[in-house]
Formats: sequence, C-alpha cells, structure tokens
Amino acid sequence: MKTGDDGQSWYRLNERFGYGDLMWAPGSAFRPLSPDELSPISPGVSDKLVVVNVEEKYQTLVCYEGKSEVYYCRISGGKKFDPEGNFLGESATPKGTLNIWRKQVSTHMSGGTTGAGYDLPGIGWTALFSADGVAIHATFWHNNFGGS
Repeated sequence: MKTGDDGQSWYRLNERFGYGDLMWAPGSAFRPLSPDELSPISPGVSDKLVVVNVEEKYQTLVCYEGKSEVYYCRISGGKKFDPEGNFLGESATPKGTLNIWRKQVSTHMSGGTTGAGYDLPGIGWTALFSADGVAIHATFWHNNFGGS
C-alpha cells in the first residue's frame, strides 16, 4: 500500500496468472468479498451443465442442475480477430462441449494487435475453458447482449 498526494490509499496488485504485471489502484475501488459471494451455488449437485448458444440471432447462456433450468441470461459471443488484428465478423466462442478449467474472481485479458487489440486487467467473474483464453466472464465495456 502507498498513500497518494491527496492522502488516499493505493494498493498494488500482482497478477497471479498471465503476464505478471504490477498495477496500482485506489483503495476506493475495492471492497471485501463475503464467503457467500465465492461459494458454489449448489455444492451438493453433481449433474450440472452450462449451455452457451452463440448463434448470431439468439446468444444465450443457460445453466442446468439435472433437468432443471436454474439460470438463464443473454450473452455476447466473443469476437474473432485475424493475426493482423482485423475483425473477422464471427464468434470466437467455440461450439461443442467444454469443461471449465479454472474459475477466477477476476483476470487480465488481452488479444489482437497493438492497433486493433485490447488489454484489460480486472475482468470479473471469469470461468476459463482453456489456457488460451476461451472463457465466459463479466463485461463493463458494453451492454449489447443477445445478438441481433
């Protein structure tokens, strides 16, 4: 922790996964997370399924416990870029069955190129399917969910 010229506390953040960047953020940006916010919704249920539909017209996520739907929301499938950073106009969200590899309260995500890419620390509530960045996560940069 350090104190700014205005007397405000600042905290240093060390990335656990990713590039190992060090970042500083004002203390007002943080709050404690309760155990309820981090605990599984139904830890005793073993038959869980997350279905993500990335069709252009109906982009949705549905969670099931057994045959019961327990959660539904509209999503925005990930955009896909070529190696030069040009948008390809198709979803980068893969089709098929995927298992969750790692869950994180937040993570640093980046991709694309210097001129046409993104570099965003602190992407909230991230469930990664693989080490190459395929994930479902919160977003703060848009609210265009559900396709066209």
